[in-house]
Amino acid sequence: MGAPSIDHEARVATLQAIATLAGFHQNASRELESLGHPDVMRLSPQCKGLFVGDGKATETPGNRATIARLSRYSELLVRWHAATGAPVILCVAFTHPSHSRAWEAAFQRLSVCQLPGRLSTESMDHNERVLAFVANAADFARGRTATRFLAGDFPA
Repeated sequence: MGAPSIDHEARVATLQAIATLAGFHQNASRELESLGHPDVMRLSPQCKGLFVGDGKATETPGNRATIARLSRYSELLVRWHAATGAPVILCVAFTHPSHSRAWEAAFQRLSVCQLPGRLSTESMDHNERVLAFVANAADFARGRTATRFLAGDFPA
């Protein structure tokens, strides 16, 4: 496998910015990263939540290796949520807007998306989309929206 492309690195930069804006400032430990190697894996010191993001420049939702990798990340997030009760977020940034529905369908089959939460796709620009699943049952039971959650409006 060659070096990551400029498009891939741009997707990763978007995910890093989203993680930072949502309050996920702390890089995951080496032990945690050994369970999977997503492009972005961050913890929130305030809510103890875990953010996992993967940038896609050429991979598609039909790629078996991609889905297998996302499944591993999903299982990690489910275990994290079960152990801590903290919010978990899984994001994919991709470059082909025509793939939005296929990415959403692929996400809906992941174990993390069985947790109470919200799945949504946002357009970042004319050529970039971010699909995110945000899970925290207590937060959504209080009527908070994913947008406020991503903006750092965490429960005390």
